[in-house]
Formats: sequence, structure tokens, C-alpha cells
Amino acid sequence: ERNYKLEIRDHLLAARDAMLAGAPEWPRLLRRAFGSPNNLTSWRMHAKYLDWVDAHSNDARVALLALWSDERDISEAVEAFASALPDDVSGAGTRTNLATFLAAVRGIESYPVYRATAFSAA
Repeated sequence: ERNYKLEIRDHLLAARDAMLAGAPEWPRLLRRAFGSPNNLTSWRMHAKYLDWVDAHSNDARVALLALWSDERDISEAVEAFASALPDDVSGAGTRTNLATFLAAVRGIESYPVYRATAFSAA
């Protein structure tokens, strides 16, 4: 249960580092983070999100910088990120799942991925 999450985090770190360096391939690297072995996000949700990233990379970059900034408290960072998302990435649970998945950059050990169904079952 741990190793694949660390692998996802490493993919997200590669995307973040490329984005910060201004590398044009950062959206492709971000898309890679949502691929195998990811089972933490719904493909329907992250497909919409990644299509938005491809079409609006500047807006997506701003949203991700808000989430990934260590200068913001995690709740403030998640709120800033979620409010920057397009309407078709909807629902509080969906946005929370996406934000917590991407927050792995800040430390997956400290910020586990939120999944509404698993949370409700617990």
C-alpha cells in the first residue's frame, strides 16, 4: 500500500520540478502521475482535469502553484487550488480527492489522499 504511493509522489515531483523550470513537457509529466499504478483517483474526474490542464496550462500552473506552495497552510492551499478549478471538475469530494492526490508533493505521509467512499465506509 505504500510503495505505489511513493511512486506516484515521485511522478508528481517530476511534474512540479519541470513546471517550476518552465519546461513545456510538465503537463505530460503530470498526466503520467495519474497513470499506472494510480488507483486513488477516478479516471473520469482526472481525465477532465488533465484535458483542462492541456487546454489551459497557464491557469493550471497558477492553481498548482497555489497548492504546492509551502508558504501556504495546507487548508488554504487546497481551498485556493479547488477554487481555481473549472466547473466540470465538480463536487466537493471530487475536488478534495484531486487536491489531496496532488498534495502528495507536499508529503504523502502527512497528507493522505481523500476518497469519499473509503472515508464514508470508515
